[in-house]
Formats: sequence, C-alpha cells, structure tokens
Amino acid sequence: MKRIELDFTEVFTPEQAHVMIAEELDFPFYYGRNLDALYDCLTDLQEDVHLVLVPPSETAALGGWFQKACRVFEDAEAENSHLKIELQEHEKPKLAVLFPGIGYTCDRSLLYFSGKLAQTAGYEIRVVPYKDFPSGVKGNRSKMEASFYSAMEQTETLLADVDWAAYGELLFIGKSIGTIVASAYAKQHGLQVRSVLFTPLADTFQFLDAESDAAAFHGTADPWANTDEISKMCEELQIPLYLTDRANHSLETGDVETDLNTLTETMRIVKAFL
Repeated sequence: MKRIELDFTEVFTPEQAHVMIAEELDFPFYYGRNLDALYDCLTDLQEDVHLVLVPPSETAALGGWFQKACRVFEDAEAENSHLKIELQEHEKPKLAVLFPGIGYTCDRSLLYFSGKLAQTAGYEIRVVPYKDFPSGVKGNRSKMEASFYSAMEQTETLLADVDWAAYGELLFIGKSIGTIVASAYAKQHGLQVRSVLFTPLADTFQFLDAESDAAAFHGTADPWANTDEISKMCEELQIPLYLTDRANHSLETGDVETDLNTLTETMRIVKAFL
C-alpha cells in the first residue's frame, strides 16, 4: 500500500490545502478544489493508498476547515476500500527542568552541558534558581533539612505557572540537594518524570521507587554521600549508577585532563539516556 503524508502544518488557507492535496494525490486538472470535489476524487482512487493527515496547529486559521475535511476523508474511506486514513495526533512538547545544588548553579559544567544536550534533543528548558541557603550545610542535619524545605517552597513558586499536562515528556536534572528537590516535587505532584541524578544524596532515594526512570552519577571521594550507601540504594531501586573513581561532589579529581575526560564520558551517558 502506497503511503502518502498530507502535512497541513505549513498551509494556512483552504485554497492552499486543496492545492497541496491535488499535487500529492495527483488529482486530475479539473479537480474543483472544494470538499465535494475532494470526496469525489478520493472515492475514485483505484490504487491502495494509506493517507496520513498531519493536522495544523490548534491556533491555525485552517483549523475549522480541517475538521470538515477530516470528515470527508473518513466518509471516503468508508466508501472506498482502497483508501486507509490515519489522523496523526499533535506531538506534545518536552520539558527539562534543572535543579541546582548548594553552590552548584546551572551555569556549571554538569548542569550547563546537560541542559544543552536536552535542548538539542528537543526539550524546552526551565531552570529553578532557588537560593539563600545557610552556610555550613554539609554534615549539619538541621541545616540540610532547612535548606530542603526552603528550596521546595521556592520551587513551588517558581514552577507554579507550568502546565505539566501540556508536556508529553518531563525530564528533571538535579545536582546534590537538587536531586532531592526534583524527586520530592515529582512525587508530590504525581508527575511521571525521567531523572538525571548528579551526585545524589541519601535522602533522594526516599522519593524514588523501582519504577523510576533514572540515571545516577557519584564520585567515590564525595564527602557529601557514602559510596556504599548510594550504591546499595541504586541497586535496590534498579537505578543505573555511574561511579567516578576518586572524584568529589562535583565529579572532579583535581586533575584537569582526568576531569575533562570524566565530563565528556558523563555527557555521553546523559545523551544516550535522553
């Protein structure tokens, strides 16, 4: 069966639509360029044709006409056994949200380049620039909890205008405390997200489960998280964990060449995950 795609996204008037249809389906020169003529020509087709209708954008002026045309295509399909009609649905956009760490902003390498990869992969990018953390958070449980609740409160405000249902795919990219905030926010709002977890903390995993679609990255010299503990939790939840030997909380060792190679390999994995 011959497959022909009728793409209405780049036509803006019924006249343009009829011209495009006539050209793609090789209608005769006397084609009347109206819906009655369209029905007649469709029912006259003698070869097997699979027509894929790509609809115009919802705001396009063609919208009202297109609905009428779809009924004509469906009526012709019912009449002509050589004709198969497929209406392609609008593909929803994709959104990636970046959740920074304490002192690790979204313009630093892991988040910056991950955001660029996501953008290249067709995601809209949203950054959550929460701030005003207390000093001396590392190793201080009360300050860590205060930082988390502050970041969550700011995140609720910063993302309040997002219509999550409008997106076909959600990607949350977090760093350190940002992995906790991202995972907690997704769970609290009932969102199905894919997660990139850069140097996650132990508390991150209480908001994840075995169904989580995630990838985690950890340095074995990370003073913020214990390698055995992170490895165990990733194994229990079946989350792939990528370890960098002797790397700190920024996935860096202090050796420039090593760290550049680590960044390159990490971004290769992120790209494959996307």
